[in-house]
Amino acid sequence: MKINRRLVLLVTVPLVVAVTFAVLALAPATQQALQANRLTAMVDVASSASQLTHHLQRERAAATALVSTQGDPEAFRETSSATDKSVARFRSELGQLSSVPGNAQSALDRIDQFIDEMPSLRAQVRSGGSTVTALTFGYRIVIADLIDYRDGIAQADGV
Repeated sequence: MKINRRLVLLVTVPLVVAVTFAVLALAPATQQALQANRLTAMVDVASSASQLTHHLQRERAAATALVSTQGDPEAFRETSSATDKSVARFRSELGQLSSVPGNAQSALDRIDQFIDEMPSLRAQVRSGGSTVTALTFGYRIVIADLIDYRDGIAQADGV
């Protein structure tokens, strides 16, 4: 064998071993980094859900006051507008999640259904065509679903 070939073998074998061990060492770190990014996205969604819960509670209070003729239509409009902004932020944050934990997905489906039905609920509030009990219960359900959603994310694998 020529010296060049021996030199190439002498350098190549340790280099291949070193690269193999480096890849094996970096694989868990890469997995941890991906898990950390997923956790960050979940925390952002949970934060948005918390903010949406707060705005829905304020809107519920303004709606019940308006239906019971003790509230101001302008106050209801302002709280509805703040809720809409919070819904947009929640959906934006949710869109950044790569996957939703299974136990949180059912709550998310109910939240989406309520958000889609919010314009008709608000129309009932403005017209006075809803009872305070039915109105309060409608908001209560979605608020409970938001809390369930946050709990589902908190109990997800890797959190």
